[in-house]
Amino acid sequence: MENANFCVLEDHFRVVDINVTNQKPIIQDDFIVVQMKLESLYPRGIVAETIKLCYELQAAPLELAMENVSLTPSPSTVKAKETTSRLNVSLQLVYKQDNRLHSASVSCDTPKAKQPVRRTSSTKRKLSPSVQADFTNFVQAENIALQPGVNFIELRAKATRVGSWQFKQLCISMSSLEFLSEHLPFAPPSFEISTKPASASLEFKTLTSGIVQPINLNVAGGSFIFPADAKITLRCSKNLRIRQAMDPANMSAYNDDSTFDSHLQVPLVNFKSFEERSI
Repeated sequence: MENANFCVLEDHFRVVDINVTNQKPIIQDDFIVVQMKLESLYPRGIVAETIKLCYELQAAPLELAMENVSLTPSPSTVKAKETTSRLNVSLQLVYKQDNRLHSASVSCDTPKAKQPVRRTSSTKRKLSPSVQADFTNFVQAENIALQPGVNFIELRAKATRVGSWQFKQLCISMSSLEFLSEHLPFAPPSFEISTKPASASLEFKTLTSGIVQPINLNVAGGSFIFPADAKITLRCSKNLRIRQAMDPANMSAYNDDSTFDSHLQVPLVNFKSFEERSI
């Protein structure tokens, strides 16, 4: 939103709960559905133009991130540290009137660090605009009426990228105001978006010319979403004909050679993602 005034979300709203309602894992190109409980501190009902909850790729464990980090300080760093840690030591020599040495001592000057002067008015908390997270990936809801108290909101978005994700920041846009959360009040739930390719294979024994033989078609849906009237097409090479299996009890149809063809469309009625079917 251009020319928006940024406000701290926690001063006007409270995030009570965030829950991903999808089955795990979420299939790529499916919709991410999030149920959120949001408490409004306004004394009357308001309308939020957009409510966005961004999510980012989950960070790798600390031990993996530290594998390529050198724990040995560089010589320049050690030298600088030694230089700054040296004490200001001086030799004090006291002589008599005849210039003979009377006493010798060593003194160390350790000046106290200057403490900043604080005024009473400067200790008050000043609210500054929150740092906006990356809203490239987010779930959202539009034109939501928020009543005083707890509101139940459904946010949706299409799952486009594969990976493990975690929610980061909430943004509520209303008129020329944008309310950004400084942090979520609890550990946000994580979710995974995965994909698996579809596959199909034929299972049969050595084919003998002139004899009707069974062939099994094995189909695995993977993570793709199929329409309700999906079909799979089989095309045969020269001198090979195919048809769907028939009941041997119906001899007239079973022995009818005209039912064989060089290509065949097999319906996959209500074929679901990750389903495996043998035809």
